[in-house]
Amino acid sequence: MHVINELKNIKNIKIAGLHGHFSTNGRRVTTYAQITQMLCNIVKEYQLPEIEYIDIGGGIYGEVPKSLVKNTPTFEEYAEAVCKIMNTEFNHYKNKPTLILEPGISMVANVFVFAAKVIGTNKVRDHKFVVVDGSVHNIKPVFNKKNLPIKFLRQSSGISRKKESFNIVGYTCMEKDYLAHDVNWYLPQVNDFIIFENVGAYTIVFNPPFI
Repeated sequence: MHVINELKNIKNIKIAGLHGHFSTNGRRVTTYAQITQMLCNIVKEYQLPEIEYIDIGGGIYGEVPKSLVKNTPTFEEYAEAVCKIMNTEFNHYKNKPTLILEPGISMVANVFVFAAKVIGTNKVRDHKFVVVDGSVHNIKPVFNKKNLPIKFLRQSSGISRKKESFNIVGYTCMEKDYLAHDVNWYLPQVNDFIIFENVGAYTIVFNPPFI
């Protein structure tokens, strides 16, 4: 924290805010409470009575389907933990600092869907593949193996009579281009559409890095 002391010793520079941006896979309420408390401790330790804002970053859970993650914290639970600390630490301040949260991913993840058209089906040994005109880059560029919520729109007349296991793969011809693994449903046919939900975070503005 030597940077704070250096800034305080420079004339005409005022430390207006503190920003703590840390992400964890768990995204637990306790993690954001710890971030908030740490920033508040810095304010006290380095005597920053004119602090204007505390920014605890983003990465909190939004409305997540149970098929992806179970028992995620609610907005209310995050708010209760963080605001309790802020109210306690700055209760005696005449001008209380503003609390900033960056919930971009949490607000937009479930407001976009991606529709891909089936352009072919293949079978390699015992594995069936449904090829679509989209890519994993369009729905989950971090390449995790969790299947997003999926809906099927049938346009073809040749509907399978039994459920089968198949993978949904993209157009890039790259081995990692899996949009979904081991889907157990009626095998889609050419010209059917597959709708992937919850694709609004880190996908809409992402350009697939394909040659």
